Amino acid sequence: MITVALAGEAAPTITLNLRPAHAKSRMDRHPHLESPDTATGQHYRLVEVASCDLERHPGMSDSDQRPTDLHPANVADGAGVGVALIATTRTTDVVYARQPLIHDGRPSVFLVGPTPQADRGGSWRPDAIAELTRQGFEGIIYSPEQEPDLTGCTPFRENDPDQLEWDHAALAEATVILAHVPRDLTTMPAMTTNIEWGMWWDSGKIVLGSPTDAPGNHYLEWTAARAGVPISRDIKGVARDTLTLLAARLRQVQECSFCRIASFDPQGQVLHRSARSVVIEPRNPVTPGHRLVIPVQHVADATTDPAVTGQTMKDAAAYAATLGHDCNIVTSVGAAATQTAFHLHAHVVPRSPRDGLRLPWDARQGEGPTCSATPVSETARNQP
Repeated sequence: MITVALAGEAAPTITLNLRPAHAKSRMDRHPHLESPDTATGQHYRLVEVASCDLERHPGMSDSDQRPTDLHPANVADGAGVGVALIATTRTTDVVYARQPLIHDGRPSVFLVGPTPQADRGGSWRPDAIAELTRQGFEGIIYSPEQEPDLTGCTPFRENDPDQLEWDHAALAEATVILAHVPRDLTTMPAMTTNIEWGMWWDSGKIVLGSPTDAPGNHYLEWTAARAGVPISRDIKGVARDTLTLLAARLRQVQECSFCRIASFDPQGQVLHRSARSVVIEPRNPVTPGHRLVIPVQHVADATTDPAVTGQTMKDAAAYAATLGHDCNIVTSVGAAATQTAFHLHAHVVPRSPRDGLRLPWDARQGEGPTCSATPVSETARNQP
């Protein structure tokens, strides 16, 4: 048994039951278990344990197992086991490589940048996480590194297919991408970072940190300037730019239902997600399998940003190819063309010879081929 008294006169005391473990203890597998104190509502995180197991503290749930803001605690060790408990808040979760992504409606930030190779220097990401938290970020931070071990070190692991799939999914999921590139050609050459930047530089959801002494970042900075991406020289600045962009994206989410679905999917409507778009079913499909392909980046219509339009139509075509069926791929520009949802979207409409559907269609035609073909605005057929 171990008793931990937090620093400060009014700090509560918490008691944990620890017992010797076998070759692989629970804490070896989950070194950052977090437990709420039911009396005070304060959370505590067990951060250093040697050969022990943790009995579940009353009130601890499976969701209370991620580290956040850290504060030192004093430890009274009565069992010969090294332990540190720290007080935490429950507003920010850090999700490390290969850990399950979180889909709970909170904003998220992905940390793009070079990862130190084994035994060749420290990572910049802990400082970025701390700075985001200090500046008031509340949400989810995706870090494509292994979770720090019991000594606080981040194990190095070469990229493998699982890691790459996780990176791809988390980048698509993130509300904002913080790209910080303190490139060092010996310890952090940032080769993967170059590719990720090339995939996302014009996404409208990325910021760039490029230290003045980092070699080989000129092309990144040139493309950033071309896309209007803010550039900062240190972690403090890039964290500030991240939160500024995040605020703008959250304002857009409040104004646009398609932005809200694409970014947060609060009602579980997304059927498929790719890097730049999502697929949903409209409220009133006009044929079985009718889908909308919606870009994550907000643009009003197909003429606003040809690059976004091109990617959206490419995604729509790729989705249509999976249907193995004749179909229409349709988008509209402006009210006279029946557009009423002013966030670019493409309809993928499976067709059959006797479906009775004419373009533009009446929402009633989704009921069957005998329905009339009265033209109608997109109001009915676009609503999610």
